[in-house]
Amino acid sequence: MRPRDALLKLLYERGAEKLASLKCNMNLRFKRDPFQETAVHMLVKGSKVNLRKGLKSRRWFRTEFGSRTMWYMLRGGEEVSDATHESEGELTREHLLPLLDELPYVAVYLGFLGIHTPKELRKLKLQLWETLNAVRYFLWDSHVVFVDAPKDFQWKPNDYVKVMRLEDLCVFDEVVLLDPNAEESLTSHDVLNADVFLFGGIVDKEIPRPGLTSKIPCDCCRRRRIELWGSTVGVPLMIHKLVFAVLMARYELRGDIQKAIIKVMGSRERRWRLAWEAITAYKEGKDPLEAVLRKAEALGASRAEVVRALKMSGIEGGKLAERLQAEHSGEDRH
Repeated sequence: MRPRDALLKLLYERGAEKLASLKCNMNLRFKRDPFQETAVHMLVKGSKVNLRKGLKSRRWFRTEFGSRTMWYMLRGGEEVSDATHESEGELTREHLLPLLDELPYVAVYLGFLGIHTPKELRKLKLQLWETLNAVRYFLWDSHVVFVDAPKDFQWKPNDYVKVMRLEDLCVFDEVVLLDPNAEESLTSHDVLNADVFLFGGIVDKEIPRPGLTSKIPCDCCRRRRIELWGSTVGVPLMIHKLVFAVLMARYELRGDIQKAIIKVMGSRERRWRLAWEAITAYKEGKDPLEAVLRKAEALGASRAEVVRALKMSGIEGGKLAERLQAEHSGEDRH
């Protein structure tokens, strides 16, 4: 059971359908799912839910659980919540823990830490913190594992994050190593059933290190590459984006990793993918503009992103972008 569902179950069993908070900040995780953020706060920070105290508030976020509609309330309204998330209360992290699933683990391999430059190490440290943040949208800190970290490793955020050796992961049935050079693609079965998702903790901003993930010595791993429509072009490279996509696919999209990748792609990644689509269509003797427009719609790319991608492709000296703008102007006149 995920943290949000464990909290909802506890509230449901005690007849509390409306929860308000004195603890959580209005961050992006809270806006996306306040029940998940509250449960994580309880687990990590030790806050509690007071079932005897209500706050004057207004209904804001709703979710269905069991046969009831559960509401998260924001302070400032005239209605009184059934319970309050604060420093003291009857529901604690000890009530949540027995309900939570141990797996999956989101593991980051740090055996190559020593080959990074100081600048790359700073980038990697930031990505590890962002990975923890990504995990907290769906699970919590106990699901994060740093693998084969050096003995002097000091980036561990708290005691809930685990540090393991690579061989420790092999006790689990399905360990999936996300490797862009793997022969097989990540499937929905992998997404929905993996016990461990292992990511390469590699940053190559200053020194290119192609194929390094493939050198992670994991005999028990199933190596998989994440693709979008048959290619890795445009798939985010940063660990935390991939973690978010994999967990979103598992818990919200029924294993559809391609839909998840599209949702986490940034503007730069969309432009690179569209430029690649244009070049591929051109080489195959197809209309590159038509190919790009078709994929742009699927990616949710803006007109500006399409124009920049066409210029990036270098096809016909930028005339594709001019053609797009001319056709768009003609549509506007009609």
